[in-house]
Amino acid sequence: MKQIKTWVLACAGMVLATCAMAQGYPNRPVRLIVPAGPGSVSDILARSLAQDLPAVLGQSVVVENRAGASGFIGAEAGARAAPDGYTLFMGTAGIMTINPHLHARMPYDPVRSFTPVALVASMPNVLVVSPTALPVRTVAELVAHARSGGNRLSYGTFGTGSTPHLTMALFALQRNLELEQVPYRSSPQALNDLMSGNLSMMFDTLGTVLPLVSAGTLRALAVSSRTRSTALPEVPTMEESGFPGFEVIPWYGLYVPAGTDPEVVRRLTGDVVQMLGRPEVRQRLAGLGLDAGTVSGPAFGEFERAERDRWGEVIRAANIRIE
Repeated sequence: MKQIKTWVLACAGMVLATCAMAQGYPNRPVRLIVPAGPGSVSDILARSLAQDLPAVLGQSVVVENRAGASGFIGAEAGARAAPDGYTLFMGTAGIMTINPHLHARMPYDPVRSFTPVALVASMPNVLVVSPTALPVRTVAELVAHARSGGNRLSYGTFGTGSTPHLTMALFALQRNLELEQVPYRSSPQALNDLMSGNLSMMFDTLGTVLPLVSAGTLRALAVSSRTRSTALPEVPTMEESGFPGFEVIPWYGLYVPAGTDPEVVRRLTGDVVQMLGRPEVRQRLAGLGLDAGTVSGPAFGEFERAERDRWGEVIRAANIRIE
């Protein structure tokens, strides 16, 4: 009986300590790990959030870049951080839903290592060509050109398994096209070769290609979202271009290490949702070519699982492998 009483008192003490921690949270700055380098979309988004989160969180947010190794370095740092709510991780579609299908071993598990907080932003990919190198104005003309014989059309990506690669793989699968991937270390390198005529085409994120499209350096044929982008309202969607159900939306979400107190997670989720609901925040994200996220908590986790299943099917169908 004495042992049972001691155990009950110990459990009660742990519960009270957890409640006290949740009630006092946060009482110091919060770290936001970004698995990409300065100037990337993830980094720009993170620094925008670091300006807006303190207004609802009550503490400053410090961005920490951990780039490299297909996002493994940053993801491992986020997964191994103390589960106390003071470390956030900026997860992406590639890191959380694509990598598991391409790598037999990873230093993190997207399901077991993290607890989802909220999807904070997304942006469509845009199918672009060089108007001087490839004289097509629609996706239909591009498909016809690809089937006309001659040299096989090439496209740039910033790595095998990246969202531009998988978007193009999905495009090729739906029209049974043979296209040649040319992987680069970064998006700017691929875009430079596209503009110089060394590549035929490319899918890349809206925020990246928008200045080039606006300047007339690249021609946008379609966006990968189900609805047209307000930034490029004259550009049709892939669905409007004859690809029913075609939708690829690179997204960015906030996570905490698994084991973080549920009350702290709920507090964080509520604060992020409140922040994203502010008109000035949504306007700032729109200026970056981003749409504010609309799912959070367990619903975000379900969204992520559906995305992981879908990309697994595409990767298997296209026989994509990391050498």
